[in-house]
Amino acid sequence: MEDLQTFSAQLSMVEATCRAHAELTASALYDALTALPNRAHFVRRLDAAVNAATGSEHQVGLLLIDLDDFKDVNDTFGHAAGDQVLTEVARRMTRIVGDRCLPARLGGDEFAVLVSDAQDLGMLDRLAERLRDGLVEPIPWHGVMLQVGASIGLVERVIIRPP
Repeated sequence: MEDLQTFSAQLSMVEATCRAHAELTASALYDALTALPNRAHFVRRLDAAVNAATGSEHQVGLLLIDLDDFKDVNDTFGHAAGDQVLTEVARRMTRIVGDRCLPARLGGDEFAVLVSDAQDLGMLDRLAERLRDGLVEPIPWHGVMLQVGASIGLVERVIIRPP
């Protein structure tokens, strides 16, 4: 019976260690507020996508997003309102870009989207337009409608296969 109790205690310690390791990994790769990949994780994924595309006909696209009027929300309604805006922006971005793109929070009110299989600049323009339209919709917060816009820059990298 004592051996069983010792084994059970050791198993509990191993499970706790595994949970702690998973939490540390998540905090190193994901933004705590939005649960989106953080800057470090995003840069690694971007680097991997560019390396994978090098020497192929594959195109990598990047959308850089900065929220307009976010400072006004924080200054007027406080950081709790700002946090609500950031989490809602992350939710909307994730829904809009789908599972073929990688949205990330780079910090503050800056976000990015990695498009590993960008077909052309028009595709990136259309995605940016959908994001801009989706992010401008008001966000309810304690009986007030919060609103921010989005400035979105596009980067398209066309990698040409050598002859």
